[in-house]
Amino acid sequence: MGPGASKASNLRPWYFKYDAGNNQSKMPQTFGGDGVPPLIDKPGTPKRRLGKRMVTRWGAININGGYSGKKVELTEAATHRRTGRVVGGGQAARGQFKHVAYVNVEDTTACGAALLNSKWLLTAGVCLSGYMKWVVYLGIADLTTSDDYSLVFQSNTRLEHPGLNTDSKLHNIGLIYVPSKVNYNDYIQPVQLPRYADVDSTFEGVDVMVSGWGAQATGGSGPGVLWYAYFQPVTICSPAWSYCGVGRYNEAICSGDFGSPMQRAEADGNFTVVGVASFIQGTTTCEGATSGFAMVAAYLDWLARHTGLGIRP
Repeated sequence: MGPGASKASNLRPWYFKYDAGNNQSKMPQTFGGDGVPPLIDKPGTPKRRLGKRMVTRWGAININGGYSGKKVELTEAATHRRTGRVVGGGQAARGQFKHVAYVNVEDTTACGAALLNSKWLLTAGVCLSGYMKWVVYLGIADLTTSDDYSLVFQSNTRLEHPGLNTDSKLHNIGLIYVPSKVNYNDYIQPVQLPRYADVDSTFEGVDVMVSGWGAQATGGSGPGVLWYAYFQPVTICSPAWSYCGVGRYNEAICSGDFGSPMQRAEADGNFTVVGVASFIQGTTTCEGATSGFAMVAAYLDWLARHTGLGIRP
């Protein structure tokens, strides 16, 4: 995912960490670049937060007054620094996006994908057309991870949308078949498809996140770790059934990000995949470019027919 210009270098909210003696120490860290505090209601909540940032576990945290508490374990709450990479987003924690997959395409290129159910992954059609082998990695946020909670498998079966045009990126959506059923765990879970009501939605006032494995600069290679950024606003654009948007701090998708999901966090803690990274609009460089995404809600009948998933109204 390409870098963006930092527009909010002065936004550095203070994080207060408490030790066992309830002593307070300041931690000057950025938090999504906008000073928005976490939304977890109370210390000790093992759930990830919704919206702007996710936390896997902690004891207590204080931002500009708030909770007071004792010893805290901050795994992700206050780790963002201005890196020049995905400003306002950052490197994802393992388990933050449990549906996101890394896809090695015939050892020639890389793509992203999203797990829809135990047998199918959603990706971009350009990651499928003309290829015959895909090696899929699930349950990781770093390609060096290998343990009982991660999964790597090869697939030789894909289904791209019959209307795919690899030049215009029209109907740039497709599916990768899982030859053996995926077993879910703490780091592997499926993502939800949109509702029918989401067709043509621009998600006004709603942050959507893009998570991908792509290059950090035009012509660069992927970092080998999962990164994410917030995109808002998102507009409907050409070709038909597409979204276009720019990251909150001008982030953009780049080579290796195609097929990666654009997702919306739901109130129940799950994610809904609303877009599939498809193209970079009007330029050959990633930096500050407008990113294009296939609108998943436009393909719900096609996806339901081939995956067996039910669609919500």
